[in-house]
Amino acid sequence: MGELKDPRAIPYLVPMADHSDWQMRFRVADALGHFDGVDVLAALRRLASDSEAQVAERAQASLASIAP
Repeated sequence: MGELKDPRAIPYLVPMADHSDWQMRFRVADALGHFDGVDVLAALRRLASDSEAQVAERAQASLASIAP
């Protein structure tokens, strides 16, 4: 739903930012890059400092794509 840019996905994606599997966090960071909003930005900021470098880099790129 993130790739479809359907905002109904946001309440399902944001909690997944804390998932134990780094690959899931990576996909969430990628999907959230299609949206904006307070919850989305907060989740991406958390993911931008993820211990897994790939997740952090994807979140940083997603933030850059939605931040002015």
